[in-house]
Amino acid sequence: FDLKAFYFQQNDFTIEFWFKIERRSERATFLSWMGASGNPDSRRGWYIQTRVEHNHAIGAYIYMGGGWRKVGYDAEGVPDLNTWYHTALVRNENEVALYFNGVKQTTVYNCGTQSAEYSNNNRRIPLTIGAMLKSIGGYPEKYEHYYSGYIDELFIVRGKARYIESTTYTIP
Repeated sequence: FDLKAFYFQQNDFTIEFWFKIERRSERATFLSWMGASGNPDSRRGWYIQTRVEHNHAIGAYIYMGGGWRKVGYDAEGVPDLNTWYHTALVRNENEVALYFNGVKQTTVYNCGTQSAEYSNNNRRIPLTIGAMLKSIGGYPEKYEHYYSGYIDELFIVRGKARYIESTTYTIP
């Protein structure tokens, strides 16, 4: 499949999955699609992770409209260890929202176009599960922010925003 499919630009999208954390870390990345030229400050794309500075709440950062936008990381979005949870990152027109177990968390409005480098020296940027690509172009590739746990029923849909009818939904 074409990895440019994860470069959503202005399209609606839904990224959803179940997860169960076994061990906490400073930053635990569930999914990432990042482009970089070796300098971490030049990275563009998106990622979903928990972060210690947000009390281990789940959230996402997505590079849109010329800057990084934070979605989620709400106090209600702190998962317990060894418990299954459902999350969804959804863009509907000009709004991006993160849902945690069926409840809408912080929403970002007026998003603009997603910006990302989807190739570097004619190489495809991979979708990374369980870590974040730190830099590309070298060998071996460098990764960081590893996730320790399980991910199940991962769906990534470009062109369709799910769960937009309300601020809550019944977990599938």
